[in-house]
Amino acid sequence: MKESMSENEQIGGNSKPADDKQKNGKGVADRPHLWTVVLALGALVVSIGSFIMSYLAYNLNEQSTRPILEVSKLEFLEDWRFDPRKHLQQSPISVLLTIENKGKILLPDTDVRLAPSLCYESKNIDSLTGAHLKSCVSAGGESHVLVKELGPSASREYRVLIQTNNLYVATTSPMDYQGKISDINLEVIYGDSNGSHNPCFTSRANSDGFLLKGIVYPCNLLKGRVSASKGNLAEP
Repeated sequence: MKESMSENEQIGGNSKPADDKQKNGKGVADRPHLWTVVLALGALVVSIGSFIMSYLAYNLNEQSTRPILEVSKLEFLEDWRFDPRKHLQQSPISVLLTIENKGKILLPDTDVRLAPSLCYESKNIDSLTGAHLKSCVSAGGESHVLVKELGPSASREYRVLIQTNNLYVATTSPMDYQGKISDINLEVIYGDSNGSHNPCFTSRANSDGFLLKGIVYPCNLLKGRVSASKGNLAEP
C-alpha cells in the first residue's frame, strides 16, 4: 500500500513541472510573429501584381502585333455650303482622308465608309434654357473608300467626294428647319482585327452657313469656339 502511494506521489510530483511549463507557455507552440504574417501577405500581393502585369503586357503585345487602322486626319479641301435652292443638286463635299496603320503587320484591303449628317438650329425652344434646340438628320448615304494593303506604321491619303444630294429631303422636310445648317458630322465606319469602329468628326458652319476648308476635328474635341473673322473652328 505504501509503495502504491509513493508511486502516486512520484507520478504527481513529476506532473508539476509539466504543469509549470504549460502555465509558463513553454509547452505551447509559439504564435507566428506579426512581421512574418505581414511579409507573407506582401509576397502574395507582389505575386498577384506580377501576374496582372504579365497578363496586361501579353494583351498589349497581342494587340500591337495586329494591323490597326486609324483615321489620323480629316480635312475639307474647299468651302462647302448646303443650298436648299439647289434641291437634289447639292455640291459634293471634297475631303482629304488620311489613313494610318498603327499595327506591326500588314493591313489587308479594308473598306472605309463616310456617312454625313447635317445639323441645324431648330425653331423649337428649350423650355428650361430658352435656347434653340439643335436637330441632326442623316439620309443613310455613304461614300466608300477602298484602302489597299498598308504596311506597318505607314499612312496614305485619299481624296473623297462625299455626295450630299440625298440630304436635301431629310434636312428640309422637318417643320422646324429654318433654312440654314449649323454643323456637319462625318462618321467614318470601318473594321479591323480589333473590331468595328465609327469615329466621328465634326465642323461648325459660319454665320453664312459655310463650312470652311481646313481640319475637321473629332467630335469629342469640338470646343465650340468660332473665330470672329471667318466663323470656322479655332485651333484647340
